[in-house]
Amino acid sequence: SFYQALTMTFAFFMQNSGDKDPMKISTSLKFIASLSFALLLNACGLNIGGSSPTYQIVVDAGSTGTRAYVYQIDQSTAVPTITNVFTTKNDIALANFVANPTDAGPTAIQPLLDNAEAFINDNYGVPSDQVTTSVLGTAGMRLVPASDQTNIYQSVTSAINNENLSVGTVGTITGQNEALYEWLDANYLLNNFTDGGPTQGIIEVGGTSAQVAFASTSSTRNTVEVRVNGTNYFVFSTSFLGLGQDQARAQMNSTPNHNQCYPVGYNNGSITGNFNLAGCVNNYSIVTSSPNYAGLNAISTTPGFNNQQFIGLGGVFFSLDFFGIAAQPNQPLLEQNISTTCSKTYSELQALYPNAFLLFNQCANASYMDELIYNDLSINSNQLIALNSANGTALGYTLGFVLFNSLN
Repeated sequence: SFYQALTMTFAFFMQNSGDKDPMKISTSLKFIASLSFALLLNACGLNIGGSSPTYQIVVDAGSTGTRAYVYQIDQSTAVPTITNVFTTKNDIALANFVANPTDAGPTAIQPLLDNAEAFINDNYGVPSDQVTTSVLGTAGMRLVPASDQTNIYQSVTSAINNENLSVGTVGTITGQNEALYEWLDANYLLNNFTDGGPTQGIIEVGGTSAQVAFASTSSTRNTVEVRVNGTNYFVFSTSFLGLGQDQARAQMNSTPNHNQCYPVGYNNGSITGNFNLAGCVNNYSIVTSSPNYAGLNAISTTPGFNNQQFIGLGGVFFSLDFFGIAAQPNQPLLEQNISTTCSKTYSELQALYPNAFLLFNQCANASYMDELIYNDLSINSNQLIALNSANGTALGYTLGFVLFNSLN
């Protein structure tokens, strides 16, 4: 402790105080003063001479909305300490600005940057030009033609410049990188990099795309090598544009028996609900077996796959959580719960789940998870859990993006 160290320092001085040499006495006193001051600073939690934390704004421009995160980064530790200190969001998607790209920055991005910048200034006093700001488009923007993306991101960059923030990465990230960042994000928040234990894979289903990533036992197809805390990982990471739950459901609605994915009593346009689990799962197998998703069924043959524990994120979590099995999911239990719940009429479901989000899609979405997770990816029982957060922080990919860039 501070007091023990100071006592030892004083004893050192007393043991050497018999020497009458003025130079030695002066040196001893200077030593005591400097050491005492350093110990006092340490006791107060001040890190003089160490690196000060930096701040970044990372904007996730998703297919259904936009969310800005403020991260505090401390590079003085073996694994950088990254803390999400502020979040702000809206329901505006960048992909909606194809017809009016100049409005993208002022409408979707600048209000979020205003909120984030005000938070940083009020709480940390960091000048705006020292805050790196990145805006990352995901699957929704991957569907936008390249020329339109360029116009939208020009407006976004102008919005960052208007705030006098430092421009970082602005653009659409690849699906492989999104999966990699999600893997880094989850394993960081679960302390797998600091504890030295095994890492966990991720299966994430968004609205437009689905991602899979895990540490392979060797460098194979689709692997990216990353080094964290002295360990090299060969991360298999891949993404399937079109296999997000909204896009997959839209494709499923074009199959002849799509009514079998909706509860009896739900009628909308061409849909007249007549739920049947086996029929609905088969509808989704037609979707996932498309040549557009070649390689999906082969993921389970990647070295290391069968020994992985996986975390279900995004749509995986929300579906399994709705059916009450997020913590310990397995295929028989999922199918049993889907059959029991979705055999009820839509009016009965409305009475049972008055606050459920888009209740009419829950049976279809869960049937899709059944097909994707257990039939296409061949996940075994006890190989999957579903999470929405870890250690009090929401799981996503933006923290993984910050971590990846801090390591490289």
